[in-house]
Amino acid sequence: MNRRRAMKRRGFMALAASLVVVAVAVTVLMNAPEPTMRGRPVAEVELTKGHASFTPANGGPGSRVHARTMLETGQEIRTAPGGGLALRWHNGIALRLDQDSRVRLLSEASAELLSGRVYVDTDGAEASDVALLLNTPAGSVRHEGTRYMVSVKSGMTQLSVRDGSVLLGAGKASGGEQLTVSPSGVQTLDTIEPFGEPWSWTEQLAAHFETDGRTVADLLDWVAKETGRTVEFASDEARLLAEQTQMYGNAGNEPMKVLELAMETTDLDAEVLNGTIRVFVAPSR
Repeated sequence: MNRRRAMKRRGFMALAASLVVVAVAVTVLMNAPEPTMRGRPVAEVELTKGHASFTPANGGPGSRVHARTMLETGQEIRTAPGGGLALRWHNGIALRLDQDSRVRLLSEASAELLSGRVYVDTDGAEASDVALLLNTPAGSVRHEGTRYMVSVKSGMTQLSVRDGSVLLGAGKASGGEQLTVSPSGVQTLDTIEPFGEPWSWTEQLAAHFETDGRTVADLLDWVAKETGRTVEFASDEARLLAEQTQMYGNAGNEPMKVLELAMETTDLDAEVLNGTIRVFVAPSR
């Protein structure tokens, strides 16, 4: 009997130990961190100004964003005060985030502006795939080959269009128009110049202009596109000189500063008159 009790006791102890091991294993599994949810890559960072970061889809700790960072669906992008960010969407569309902005990447074809300001330029998009839906509190922004800016602040949504045609919810704005939608849905349509202070922040996030082998005329086209201004030549001689003069070296990315540098190193000069950049042959320096 004593031997039988000892055997039963050893069997019970072995069973209890195995149960403890199972319990420990279950506890470890329950407390293990959730696997990181990876989304689909949808955009690449081209340029950063100041501090910008993203938080992953599963709400984990944020990470600082740098040039060439690949961004994925589910992530939320944030820019700090004084910061900014330039992205290239997978289909070629350019997006720029102003300071104090938050954007959530929803899918390969959509993003959501939670707060702050975003600039969209579809000029570099693939012809067969130019759609990008930008969700806002006032509805979705839909465009056709255009450049525009959207801001969300205190529930107010504002759409400013440089060129092209853009829909915001049930409203619409074309080049030179600004559509404002109040938190209650009231729409107001005003005019806005395609250049000047409201757009100046976007110029600081422009992609670098590659000067090597490019002409001054190419530079002027780029400056006009990035600043919303038009170029006017004072003479045929000035136009011909701009088309024939080639540039070399790294000129930077802020359009007006690059233009100023180019004018200092060529036989041309320029003056800005409101929305026009007037180019003329420089007097003897």
